[in-house]
Amino acid sequence: MDRDYQLEQIGESLADNGFFPQEPLVAIRQNSDYEVIEGNRRLAALRLLLKPELRHLTKNKSFWERLQKRMKHKISEVPVIIYDKREDLTAFLGYRHVAGTLPWEPLSKARYITKLVEKRRSFKEVSDEIGSPESVVRKHYIAYRALLQAKRKFRIDTSKVTQSFSLFFRALGYKSIAGYVGLKPGRNLEELKDPIPPSKRARLAEVISYVHGSRDEAATMPESRNLNKLGEILMDDKARRVLETTRDFHKAYSYVGGEPRKLADTLLKAGMCLDEALADLHRYKQNREVIEAVRRVMESFEQVMRQFPNLKVDSE
Repeated sequence: MDRDYQLEQIGESLADNGFFPQEPLVAIRQNSDYEVIEGNRRLAALRLLLKPELRHLTKNKSFWERLQKRMKHKISEVPVIIYDKREDLTAFLGYRHVAGTLPWEPLSKARYITKLVEKRRSFKEVSDEIGSPESVVRKHYIAYRALLQAKRKFRIDTSKVTQSFSLFFRALGYKSIAGYVGLKPGRNLEELKDPIPPSKRARLAEVISYVHGSRDEAATMPESRNLNKLGEILMDDKARRVLETTRDFHKAYSYVGGEPRKLADTLLKAGMCLDEALADLHRYKQNREVIEAVRRVMESFEQVMRQFPNLKVDSE
């Protein structure tokens, strides 16, 4: 919990505001013990605040020591709703956090759906149980199983994936990216337990590196909205090689479609620069430096037009 979630913020709220009784923990009986099903992040923060002997497990021991000293409320006892068995609250949790008004973070949602699928052995049954479309249940299961496969079997650095699982989920939803890593969503449940073929391990590592980065390397994709462009790069041999060798996303994308597209992009950029210059050009007609620059542009334009003798300028 400390590694994958930001418990510090929850700890600060508990120390400053106490435990809100309107949001009790939810647990099931386990013989003489209880297993908390709802509220595990709050429980983890409570334990780090109240039990110094557990702080060796956290990455920020001194933070919790300082936080304990400033606690303003008693939090050693908190409200808990207890059920006899997990099945009694499955539908409640599914609707509340997957299809309802208090959604879990994407990773928690995918983990919960995966546990249900593995228990029910049916996407449709889980879909009916939690009130979420079967296609959405399938996508969450595939993405979470792919994450586990990357982390446990392929030994890929997924530290950044757990922090932005929704981006990983979306990436696998693009046909180009899914195809590149060998993902075939139409397969049956048993085959989807390990959705990425072992032969595509290196490609999955590439995608994770480009989209998320790692502990030692930053992501190359500048924004999440560029997932479609990443898919285009991966489908173009030359663009993919450029991305692999330079890790320059924009440069790699300029090679998508080959030389014609790269040339067209270059000309369009030149045109935009000229459009920008036109806004101020009239104020510097007598400036020698500007005149020389215009002459240089004219020479280049004449060379361009020699290649297209039949091209006419639209006077409108």
